[in-house]
Amino acid sequence: MIFYVWGDDHIRSLLRCRHAIIYRVWDDRGGRMFHNNFRPNLQLHLETGAFVEKENPLATTTALYRMSDPDWMAAHPRDDWALQLFACKRGYISELDREPIGKLAARLDFPRDWSRETPPAAQAAELLDRYSLRATRFVLEKAREFARQHAKKLLVVLFRSGGYAMAKTIASGCFPRVGVCVGAPG
Repeated sequence: MIFYVWGDDHIRSLLRCRHAIIYRVWDDRGGRMFHNNFRPNLQLHLETGAFVEKENPLATTTALYRMSDPDWMAAHPRDDWALQLFACKRGYISELDREPIGKLAARLDFPRDWSRETPPAAQAAELLDRYSLRATRFVLEKAREFARQHAKKLLVVLFRSGGYAMAKTIASGCFPRVGVCVGAPG
């Protein structure tokens, strides 16, 4: 069984709607390439510390029209912690929702300090990396279990691995006893 991981898949597993973070730079190429609508995602349950697999809130063609409702689009991803961290990392927002982000940081053993000199964007980037790496471990464990249940070997293919988070994923030990092939763009 081949499990393919592309450059920002570790974060995409957490994002409920990738379009909410990339809409400013999205090149629609004539409408052909829109693939960033709402989708199933993972979210860390702040009380239990376990990942929850969330269903796609727009699972039908008709439901997709909710994306044209600005109020729905503003309200629905409000508790998407990865989106909030990503937006802060990119400088789109400067403040984080401290209570839930603080709980998330505690669950991920992240030593955040709201008063420290480090800019919020840098802390958000560090916490997002930690959150996404934990999600990657969860996804890989699911892939391993699926392979085991079906008596298959698992090959994890990492593409565009030059990024910091991908290098940390490899270094974190997510891949023991699993074949890893690292591809490079080009």
